[in-house]
Formats: sequence, C-alpha cells, structure tokens
Amino acid sequence: MTILQQQKIYTGTACKTLDRIAIDDYDYSGLQLMTHAGQSAFAKLKTLYPTARSLLILCGSGNNGGDGYVVGSEAIKVGWDVSMIAVQPPKTLDGQTVAKQYQSLGGQTLNASARDTLAKPADLIVDALLGVGLTGAPRGEYAELIEFANQSNTPIFALDVPSGLNADTGEAYQPCIRAEHTITFIAKKIGLLTGDAAQTVGEIHLETLGLKPEIYERVASVTLDSL
Repeated sequence: MTILQQQKIYTGTACKTLDRIAIDDYDYSGLQLMTHAGQSAFAKLKTLYPTARSLLILCGSGNNGGDGYVVGSEAIKVGWDVSMIAVQPPKTLDGQTVAKQYQSLGGQTLNASARDTLAKPADLIVDALLGVGLTGAPRGEYAELIEFANQSNTPIFALDVPSGLNADTGEAYQPCIRAEHTITFIAKKIGLLTGDAAQTVGEIHLETLGLKPEIYERVASVTLDSL
C-alpha cells in the first residue's frame, strides 16, 4: 500500500467507481476483489481478537454480504464455529459463487427470524449487511438485525462501512451498527471520518485490495487524511 493510497479519502460513491474501473479497465474481477476483501477481513479480525473462536455473521444480499460469506469460509477452514444469518440470498453472481463455496465447506445459513433462537452466543459479530450504497434508514429485517447486534453486548466487526452509516455524508441513520472495528476496502470513505461516524465506526482499518496506484488517479478524492 503506497503512502498516497493511505492518505486519499473518497466518497463512498467514488469508491464504487474505483471498484468498477478496476474491473472494467484493469486485470481484476469482482470475484477476486470480493475474495480478497473477505480473506483480509478475517486475517484482521484474527489479529484483533486472538482468543475468538466463533462468529455470528450477518449478511445482506449485495456485495457486502458476499464479503461476509468469504469471512465465513475462512473461519470454517481453520475450525471456527460459524453461524450465519442472511436477510436474503445473494443477488449477484459473485455473491452466489462465494455463498456456494461457504456451503460446500459445511456452512449453514439461517433466516433473519432465527436471530433470537441461536443456541449459544458468538465471540464476535461480523456486520456484512449493507455497504456503501445506503441512502436511507435500514428497514425490515435489516433494521431488526442491526438492533439485535447492538443489543447483544458482543463486539461487532464491520465490513467496509457499519450498516446504517452513509459513506458519503457520515450520517448515521437509525438504526445503525455500533462497531468496535471497521475494515474498509479500496480507500477511506469520507463518511467514516465525519458526521456521526465517531459513534459508529470504532477503529478504522484500510485494505486497498491490491488496486494499482494509477486507478486512484482516475477518480477525484475529497481531501487528504492527516492521520
């Protein structure tokens, strides 16, 4: 990761553009980026929570949920106990691919109504419900799972953006995940650093997913992070 990549800050919308440029114009695939994101997230949470051995993963139907399936697969591979609740099945081909990989390893998926019937609590909750495209308050089962996670008194590790936080403005819609750590992908989002973010993101960790520096030059950044 170059110093430039560490410093530049983008809107969540711009990060989606960076992702699309990497796929359309460079030698990356959506599945490759999703796999890298999930694997990096699991490696980071193992470092942050060295005594953890069980996960409850909350998955949405988009690419953020796909990252969650990869985290689940990585955890199963090393013998962790994994429970997963999915609001809906994956809607993208990449998400469907990683979900099948998770299932091929013996991973099971529960529906959202199972949140109150889990036999034993996990050491850690992974938030993979909603990503950078959120523009309004979570509703339905998404909202119910966010509230369930926040009320559980279990540490929450958010993937990319805490679910319920606007990655462009930093507005925390209600309800919004209150994470202990957030690993954000490709670049830092301005919404993780402004507005209500301080109450929701916890400690921020950046994983650029190996994007080439020239990709970042093609999209305007917001400001420079002095951290």
